[in-house]
This record gives sequence, structure tokens and C-alpha cells, in this order.
Amino acid sequence: MSADQDPKESVKGFLQKARGRVSEGDVAAGAGVDVGTARSTLYQLMLAYDCALEAHEDGTLVYDFGARLVPLNRPTWGARLRKVARWLWKGFSVVYKASLAVVLVLYAVTFVVLIITAAIAASAASKDDRPATGAFHLVAAIFRAIFEFATY
Repeated sequence: MSADQDPKESVKGFLQKARGRVSEGDVAAGAGVDVGTARSTLYQLMLAYDCALEAHEDGTLVYDFGARLVPLNRPTWGARLRKVARWLWKGFSVVYKASLAVVLVLYAVTFVVLIITAAIAASAASKDDRPATGAFHLVAAIFRAIFEFATY
């Protein structure tokens, strides 16, 4: 290890070259640091990167950081997929609710326009100048047809 290089960086460099299981002695020799520095640096790296720790019967600790250093806070593919699925569901819900609201408003407006048109047509079709009662009966018949339930 050179005098200006951080021990953590030299240990990380060694772990990236080693690509597998290493002991504290391996790290100390490979990174050029003393065993105490290797131990504390490995502990710090265990807190930041995915690592499996194994204790042998003779007390030797073996660290396995895998083929490459993977940060612990990195989201998994499953977490990423769930995030995308939530985003898609929210988008679908907004589009669905908006389209339902538009359809309901258009239906209500169309229904009111049809009733008004039918009432005007019924009053225009009356033969005399008396108020047209046919318009009221027409509107009542439309509502009766809508709310009439056929039970068989």
C-alpha cells in the first residue's frame, strides 16, 4: 500500500481482484495493511456491501463478498418490479377513473338533452294552444322504463 492510499480503497481493490472468499490474513497480505486495519476495514465493508461471514473451528473468519461488491441498499429486481407495477397500477387507476367520470357525465348530459328534446317535440306536436301534458307523460314514461324492474 502506498503512503497516500486509503486502507479502505486498497482493501476494496484487493476484494475486487480476489473475487471470492478471503480471510483477514489474506486481505492484510494482499492489500498491504496490518491485520487490525484489515479486520476493521472488512467490518466497515460488511456494513456497506453484501457479504457472507463464515467462522472456522480454529477461529478464522472467512469473508465472502462474492464476485463483485454489491451495495446493501441497492434494490433487488423484485423490488424494482413491484415499484414499476405500483406505478402502472396508479396510472391505470387514474385513466380508468377519469374515463368512467367522462362516460357518466356524457351519459347524464345526453339523457337530459334527450328528455328536453322529447318534451319540446311533444309540446310542438300538440294540436291546440293548451299546455302539453304529453311531455310530462313522456318524461314519466322514460323514468318508469329506466327504474322498472322485471322480476321473473
